Amino acid sequence: MFNPLAGMHRLNTEVDIRRKRRALTSDEMARLLDSARKSDRVIETYSGELRARLYFMSFLTGLRRRELGSLTPESFKLDAKLPVIVVEAACSKHRKKDTLPIHPELLTFLREWLPTLKPDESLFPRIDRRRTWRMVRLDLERIGIPYETEEGVADFHAAGRHSYVTGLLLNGVSLVHAKELARHSDVKMTMKYTHVGLGDQAESLNALPAPSNLNDETVSVSVSKSSVGALQTKASSDTDCQAKKT
Repeated sequence: MFNPLAGMHRLNTEVDIRRKRRALTSDEMARLLDSARKSDRVIETYSGELRARLYFMSFLTGLRRRELGSLTPESFKLDAKLPVIVVEAACSKHRKKDTLPIHPELLTFLREWLPTLKPDESLFPRIDRRRTWRMVRLDLERIGIPYETEEGVADFHAAGRHSYVTGLLLNGVSLVHAKELARHSDVKMTMKYTHVGLGDQAESLNALPAPSNLNDETVSVSVSKSSVGALQTKASSDTDCQAKKT
């Protein structure tokens, strides 16, 4: 039987990335929220204040656009022993009912906002019809933060969900817990949402404690046969280090 797909090669997602995204730092997100709140411009029918609430919710929950659009005051259990958000299966990407904990800062905000809405009123009306990427782009550009860099674009999905997952891991949350909070099927998908730059790597490296016996002492470090050679350092000497075979 003739197979029309025979001979076709699978897409290499490592070299052919259709939409490369970048996460926002917590400082960039704070500036984005401030930009939206101070804006008197209506974008995609959303006021500046409503856009700021949308960004804030997305950043602290990692919810996708459709999931955010499903939220009403009835989606929240704020008075429970452990306050949670409930996303119904019909609105979840993996078609399962999700129950998620609520960040303390978001909890305080919701307790003030939700009583002003009707029980079945949408928090973010008709968001599926809105170009959320345009909201983010215009609010970022207003304060001089580039929407697109060499790292990728900071569209709505990146500013919210990608920043959420990246922020979890950069602040010490285990990969397993980040996977569950992001509601991914496996950790490989979670890692695809993680954007750790050179500056983040440097900060992590600076947190590594150095051995205390390096001060004013001669240290000899032997490396394995597979290494290039042996490195000997004398802290009190001004001479150059010389490498020699072990």
